[in-house]
Amino acid sequence: MAAKGDVFANWFKASLRYCVEESQLTETQRRNLVFLSARDKLYGQKAKEKCIFLPLDWQRDQHKLIKVRSHRNIWETSLSELASSRPMELLNLFTHNQIWAEGPFDALHSA
Repeated sequence: MAAKGDVFANWFKASLRYCVEESQLTETQRRNLVFLSARDKLYGQKAKEKCIFLPLDWQRDQHKLIKVRSHRNIWETSLSELASSRPMELLNLFTHNQIWAEGPFDALHSA
């Protein structure tokens, strides 16, 4: 189901989360964006660093610029464009690329 205006399908809203690693708690210009499903048991866990998952603020964040880094280049998209994708297309996109939203964001911890 495609996004219309500022309304996104529930499956889409339930799947996207910000992933903030310990080393990124003071970051205000960028947040990693991940696509989680009920089958995900461990995601983004490194041996030395923990991460937390935060929900998107759909009213505030729906117009943020989304960037995708593939092995060849970096390109820009939007949440609306991602929402018009099929779930398997999104799963493939998030599996093979690094995706983040551009700030501003509130820091989760002061330096």
